Amino acid sequence: MHTSFRVHSLYDSGSAVILEDSSILCQPFFGVLDGVSGLYVPNQGPRLFDGFSGGQKVVQIVSSSFTLAKASEYLPVILLRANNSIRKFAREHGISLASSDLLPGTMFTFVKIEKDTIEILQGGDSTAIWETKNGKTQAVS
Repeated sequence: MHTSFRVHSLYDSGSAVILEDSSILCQPFFGVLDGVSGLYVPNQGPRLFDGFSGGQKVVQIVSSSFTLAKASEYLPVILLRANNSIRKFAREHGISLASSDLLPGTMFTFVKIEKDTIEILQGGDSTAIWETKNGKTQAVS
């Protein structure tokens, strides 16, 4: 494994009362998640599942998928497994898969850093920014 890189994490939760964001630092996988709960009435708050919002539960499911992943796996395989777990979670809690407004989810950017390649996978309105050894900054959104 090529380890001559540094990972920096910047985080600002803003004004969120319920924190639904997370990062994955599980070499060779790195990523950020911005959880999203289903629609809810603001003065009632989001629907809770064992004390967690839907966005928090989705972030937990995805994080667990990366913790259990083998370093040899491709990002799409890990995320498809996470998506299947999220689908199972929704069904078990009576959330209709046809009601996209009620489904919890997450926006994300994940990278897999290997010796000669970097794999990037994004979902939602996320942006990946990196700096190369020669100081060049690049981004993809």
